[in-house]
Amino acid sequence: MSNPLTQVTDALWTMLEDNTAFTALVPASNRIKYDNRSPEKTTAQKADYPEVRIRESAAQAQLYQTSNMSSFTKRYDIQIATGEQSLVSVHDVEWEIIRSFADWPTRLEALQWDVDDSYFVKDCRLLQAEQTLDNQAANRRIRGWTTIWVCLVMFAFQTTALQP
Repeated sequence: MSNPLTQVTDALWTMLEDNTAFTALVPASNRIKYDNRSPEKTTAQKADYPEVRIRESAAQAQLYQTSNMSSFTKRYDIQIATGEQSLVSVHDVEWEIIRSFADWPTRLEALQWDVDDSYFVKDCRLLQAEQTLDNQAANRRIRGWTTIWVCLVMFAFQTTALQP
C-alpha cells in the first residue's frame, strides 16, 4: 500500500469520479491529476473545459501533539476552470464536488497505513471557496469562471509508528 499522502490524494479523486454526475460534467481528459511528469495542458480549446484539478497547497505537522500521537493537516485546493461566463457551468461542477465530499467519512476514514494498520484520516472539511470571473491564468486567457475550494484533511498517527 502507498504512503498516506498518496492514498488521500487518490481517494479524493475516487470520491469525485464515483459520482456519475461529476464524471458526466468533467471528461476524464479534463481532470488534471498530478500523477505524471506533465499533466497540465499547454493550450486550451473549448473541449478542454470544464477542467478540475486537485492541488496540494499547504501542510502543517504537529509531532508529539500528545505524549504518543502526532498529527498532520494537509490543504488541498480543488480548482474548477470553466472557460465560460455562465454561472450555471461553474455551479453544476461545484455542486457535484460538494455532493461527492458528503461521503468522505466512508472513503477517507477507511484508509489504512500498512506500517501499523492504523486508520489515519480523522477529519475532512470543505471550507471556503473563492470565485473569480477573470482568472485568465487558470482559464488560459479565456474569460470564464474559476472556483477554488479549500479542503483540509487531518491525519493522526502514533508517533512511534512514524519513526524510521
